[in-house]
Amino acid sequence: MQRYLKLLLALLLMLALAACGGGDNAEDGGDNDVAERADIDGENPFLDRVDADTAYIYANLQRLPNALIEAIWAANDASAASNQQILRAMEEDENTPPETQALLTELMNLATREGWEGAGLSINPKYALHAVSVFPFMHMELDDRTAFDALIQRVEDSLEAPLQRRDVDGENVMWFELDSNFGIAVHVSDNAVSAAVIPDQASLMTRLTNQVEPSDAMSADQLEDFNNSLDFTAHGSGFFDWQRIISELQTPSAELLALDTDGTLSLLSENPACVTELNALTTAMPRMVYGYTELDRDTMDFMLRQETSAELGNALAPITQSPVSIDQPLDGLFNFGMAFDLIAAREFAQNLVNGWVENPPQCPLFHGVTNGAESMQANLNRPIPPMVTNMQGLFIEAMDFNMINGQQPEFTGTVSFFMNNPQLLVGMAQMFSPAVAALELSPGEPPLPVPSEAIPPQLQAMNLQAWIGMGENAIGMAIGEAHIDALEQRLEPTDAD
Repeated sequence: MQRYLKLLLALLLMLALAACGGGDNAEDGGDNDVAERADIDGENPFLDRVDADTAYIYANLQRLPNALIEAIWAANDASAASNQQILRAMEEDENTPPETQALLTELMNLATREGWEGAGLSINPKYALHAVSVFPFMHMELDDRTAFDALIQRVEDSLEAPLQRRDVDGENVMWFELDSNFGIAVHVSDNAVSAAVIPDQASLMTRLTNQVEPSDAMSADQLEDFNNSLDFTAHGSGFFDWQRIISELQTPSAELLALDTDGTLSLLSENPACVTELNALTTAMPRMVYGYTELDRDTMDFMLRQETSAELGNALAPITQSPVSIDQPLDGLFNFGMAFDLIAAREFAQNLVNGWVENPPQCPLFHGVTNGAESMQANLNRPIPPMVTNMQGLFIEAMDFNMINGQQPEFTGTVSFFMNNPQLLVGMAQMFSPAVAALELSPGEPPLPVPSEAIPPQLQAMNLQAWIGMGENAIGMAIGEAHIDALEQRLEPTDAD
């Protein structure tokens, strides 16, 4: 069962990456319905396939603004290699059957815009990724059925035997086995492609083909209300309901039980310690929500929030009480900020681990936590060097970022570190570098050029032009002369957020 859970997580990530980026029979009218409803803002033709109480979902009610499509696909293509690596690891697994390896090879091509369009998929689709029980189902608009059929034909041509297919009440479903009785099911209609990672069970196949609909389906109004409650836009949002997922696993369906070859599900539902401890965990962290909060020509903000109980939230709150602000102007191609109180973080971790030592988890699923608790406790009780406790946050502003020869990054922008005493860091650097020692850094003074000999040898090949400056509670560096003014703004004293 644990192998199945790992496969589910890996393939769920794969499907989610695809999202960020009816039947064949014309008499059922399903294809026309998908095409017509997909063109309506505030509608999603796939929501009527989603249970209203689904364990997780990621879907949109509006397409992305056309002005953003080129930029988003350019960013996607830049990260294609890392996305492909997820699939390559599965493809190279010696336990993956040949037909699934062939499919994964084709899916790797979908990581780029050229491959995506070549497969006939919409570059700006309506989509829905959701759970049936805990199994991931994905539905997406298709622009060119012929091109997608050609992709499937390439998969089949690379095999010694024909693809496995399932006749589901007259609907053709392709089957790519991952393990015994478990695989990827794919159903194609003229305007949509649907895929699911499921056991080889007819009850789930008919959900994939939409021949069996939910007894209570999610509506566009339900998703819109969810978006409004969190100030999400309609361009992509959703949630993971951890309580619902654990509940599904603790009261498993016949389809789930058929996969329980190692007794994992029995532990979840029959071991009293597992029931108690998992329920406590999901009570503390019941749901994760995510979605776009702003999306226009200049800004693309995506929020991910793990909701917590009041007790856990109050325990975590001191970690965020850093006396600096990361509420900075977001002018870069990419911005990242973090403010934290490391002493409070250690105290939270100590309290958590002390509880594990005094009252170890009894569920066998948490044996790793139980066995490592005393070692973690010893590590957390060691003194923290002043250099570490001095840190209060950081802010990175990348104005330009490119990969040289696909390996070495080329970066311009600013990097700032907020700390209680920035002169402590400078003093340590001056001890090890005569070039830094020669710099006369003072709070509030203009940034100074960084001598080339002060730049680490592994970075000198990049020919960085860097300037370093200091504020009352910050020290930072500008890469590129054009960003000196931005660095001076970042180093100005701030109040806590």
